[in-house]
Amino acid sequence: MEEITNDVVRLLHRIPNRVELDDDIAFYQLTALVLERREEEIRSLQQQSDPNVPFDPLLHKLRELSSLRREIEEQIRLLVTYSRHFVRPRPYPLAALAEATGLSVSGVRLMSNSDREKEEIVRNIGKPDASGQFVPARHSDAFDLPPGEYKEIIEEFAPNVVEPPLS
Repeated sequence: MEEITNDVVRLLHRIPNRVELDDDIAFYQLTALVLERREEEIRSLQQQSDPNVPFDPLLHKLRELSSLRREIEEQIRLLVTYSRHFVRPRPYPLAALAEATGLSVSGVRLMSNSDREKEEIVRNIGKPDASGQFVPARHSDAFDLPPGEYKEIIEEFAPNVVEPPLS
């Protein structure tokens, strides 16, 4: 499994192509950074593994990256929906959003029509959509609080809640 771990890490943190870089100094600096990241990744994978449980670093990284991809896709959907239904006085043009996301115009149009995303946006920004179909709940005055006060309020109501680790 050590060989697979090393290969996975090498593929995730690739040495730059010297031919593509005009500057030798930049090549050596980037290479040093990549080698450092490889060491960190190997340490991280070793910490993830349990000697009593079979651990496959390739499958682990694929699961981790797939989860990250889903999170990014969700964020893109939210931003596209926001740009089409919440930005005033006019929504962003479909062509500009298609170019920015790498999707077709029809792909952007389909992506931005989910009621679930619209409800999520309303809940988080505290503003109605342009059509007025999705409006924030009356108790949304909390959106006016500075971010530090949110934490104090949350700690007051849920003092033993542990924040999830950032990955």
